[in-house]
Amino acid sequence: MAQIEILLEKQLLTIQNREVISSGDVNYDSCRFEFDANWEGYIKTAVFYQEKQKVYYAVLDNEDKCFIPAPAVVKAFPLYIGVFGVQGNKILTSSMDSIPIVEGAVSGTEVDIEPSETVFAAIVANYQAILDAITEQSRAFDEAYKLLSEQNKLLEKLNAFEIAPLESRMSSMELILGSYGEIIKAEKDEVDALLLQIRSQSFVIRDVEVVFDENGEFRLENELVDDKCMCTAYFDAISIEESMGHGIYVESHDGYILFISTSSFGGTLNCTIEVRRGEDYGREN
Repeated sequence: MAQIEILLEKQLLTIQNREVISSGDVNYDSCRFEFDANWEGYIKTAVFYQEKQKVYYAVLDNEDKCFIPAPAVVKAFPLYIGVFGVQGNKILTSSMDSIPIVEGAVSGTEVDIEPSETVFAAIVANYQAILDAITEQSRAFDEAYKLLSEQNKLLEKLNAFEIAPLESRMSSMELILGSYGEIIKAEKDEVDALLLQIRSQSFVIRDVEVVFDENGEFRLENELVDDKCMCTAYFDAISIEESMGHGIYVESHDGYILFISTSSFGGTLNCTIEVRRGEDYGREN
């Protein structure tokens, strides 16, 4: 098992050793990061890639360690490693350094590997640690609830409210909090209110097929949308490749979303749309 030792001095990342790592390794090789005082208080996530178009992430544990994601070492190419930290509305990023990956006995295409977690999904996974903290008898509830509050603030800054695992975690949280009875009823009510706020602030429209008319426009009717909403379209990989070089814009209007192509794009695109409502939505509805 190889462990890569990595030193962080401010934002300068330096790999301290050059262990032999073979392509095709799965949950075997790891990294251990050593940070200076500039990184104190940040939630830190490691970044790995062999190709800039395929980036993989791993949230560091309480010892600042993580496994190298298997999809990041599928080829005998250099592996680039970096790290970033999030604290409130601040993001701290490091420089990148690289190590060589040698040819392994199997290639990445021959190994059945689950897809790597995205940054949001990895951060949402931290909710499991909070649930464990609540059920641990030796730990005060106040400490666990503080962790929950800090995590909610981070997710709010990253606009991560519409991730499905988050609502699942929050539902589990509601059940566990309920078992504590009247002593923590006020805290449970606050969690309930937060969950309602999450559901009212944003929603997702999936599997949208965009076909432009002769005017270079496509209109998607949706009564939940108004002109105060912010709409972001996430196109799949095929659509991105096909629309390369074309300007495509998304606008929100009362009752519909308008796609506009500025260069007469004639193909069909597929996307998922994230709709975020304005801050005043909850008070008006």
